[in-house]
Amino acid sequence: MPRKKKKQEVATIEEIVEAAELANPLDAKILERAEHYGLNQKQMLFAVYYASLDEVFGNGAQCYLRVYGPEYLALNKKVMPYMTACVNASRLLSEAKVSQFINELLEMRGLNDTFVDKQLEFLVTQHADFKSKLGAIREYNNLKKRTEQGGNKTLVLVVSGETANRYGVSPT
Repeated sequence: MPRKKKKQEVATIEEIVEAAELANPLDAKILERAEHYGLNQKQMLFAVYYASLDEVFGNGAQCYLRVYGPEYLALNKKVMPYMTACVNASRLLSEAKVSQFINELLEMRGLNDTFVDKQLEFLVTQHADFKSKLGAIREYNNLKKRTEQGGNKTLVLVVSGETANRYGVSPT
């Protein structure tokens, strides 16, 4: 006789919000900001998951499944297809009020210009991954408007000693 699967317990949005309020004093501010943007509870919860630090961070489809999946299951008696979640998450992320709220959440959690500048500085000054370093230098130059977009660009490399010998060029 096959065993019955346990029905997965799903917390209500109210329970999640209540738990979040108790867990972190920032969350009262989050609720206030969600109301400012005119988000409903599910949109707010989707954005909170999307900007969270857990395993669904930045994964719209997974966030969508967490928020809208239980209701879909209850109504349709089947699990929401992953592609449906992808399409609907993309639509949700393209809504200005949702993306603005996510950006604000990320800033509240420390992802801001100062943090990005520090990461960019690290990439520019590191000496291990030159592909990343070059990309970071390009990004820095674009941010500082030191390069023209779409123009002809010439990269001048200065090589010497062993590096020149390795690539069969004369030292500059």
